[in-house]
Amino acid sequence: MAPKNPKRQNSRISYEPAKDFPGKVREVVYWRDPKKSGAILAAIFAGLYVFANFPLLIVLTYSLLAVLVGTFGFRIFKLAEAHFKKTPAEHPFKEYLNYDLTLESNKVHSFAERAVECGQKALLKIRSVVFVEDIVETAKAGLILWTLTYVGAWFSGLTLVVLAVIAVFSVPKIYELNKEVIDQYLELAHNHINKITEMIHEKVPMLKKSEHPQEPVKKDE
Repeated sequence: MAPKNPKRQNSRISYEPAKDFPGKVREVVYWRDPKKSGAILAAIFAGLYVFANFPLLIVLTYSLLAVLVGTFGFRIFKLAEAHFKKTPAEHPFKEYLNYDLTLESNKVHSFAERAVECGQKALLKIRSVVFVEDIVETAKAGLILWTLTYVGAWFSGLTLVVLAVIAVFSVPKIYELNKEVIDQYLELAHNHINKITEMIHEKVPMLKKSEHPQEPVKKDE
């Protein structure tokens, strides 16, 4: 049986949670290589466990000390090996020392532009909410913040970080496996919220978003 409105289905909004992630990060959170993703997840949990049980400064200093001891010991071992074998001593870390760490200007500019764009969007949204440009949006933000006070009382910061890590490594994959069904229900919820918002605006016109066109700044002649 053909769908009643195929045009609407084709234009359905995608709610993919990881669509803005970089390519390599997407591969990890979508478990393209289960061994790699599992190793990264295990390393993250190991790091969280260490940071939860030991002071940050001690963790950093001991980690750096372990790296220095390892590289120094390996360098001495290679020198001793070359000496006993009567062969030229090559630097074991020559490949890393010769690696070009120069940042390309176009990539730096692109990253800076993206960061500025995201920052401007965030500031505009915060300004709109704080200065009550739209009463309904400000009320929703207040409700979310009020809910977060209970979340903060129930869970510690470390617990929230653990839950966030689990969500990052599970939600994108679950969405990928059930994309059609999830999109359908999220679209229904989105449309229902929009209808409620429109109904509130119709019943109470004063709650509509106020429009304050900015007057052009006049330059001194």
